[in-house]
Amino acid sequence: MLDERACIRSSFSTADEVLAKQWFNAAITLDRIRQAILLGCARKYVAWRNNQAVQGPILTLRYFDSILEEIGNHKFDSDYWEFLRFRIQRHEKLWIEKHRKEVGSSAESMHAE
Repeated sequence: MLDERACIRSSFSTADEVLAKQWFNAAITLDRIRQAILLGCARKYVAWRNNQAVQGPILTLRYFDSILEEIGNHKFDSDYWEFLRFRIQRHEKLWIEKHRKEVGSSAESMHAE
């Protein structure tokens, strides 16, 4: 699920594994985790669009912990998740284009040195 989103660069550390086990032991469903990742990434993309200079990728599973709690405390209509999936596509495409350019610029700088 983490690999599905361009704004996540997680190596799935030991801390991530411990957190995932906690979620499993708390009987948090994969659907709920998928929703937390979707909502967290949507928020990350919006924050990045508002200030591209300071927004890096999501690096840990912990980023989604409070979002899981938030989702558990509110009732979301199933249409909301479909809407979010649709809306995130454009932001994700822009994120990929921006970061591809940055990687290209970094590679060019290294060759120039």
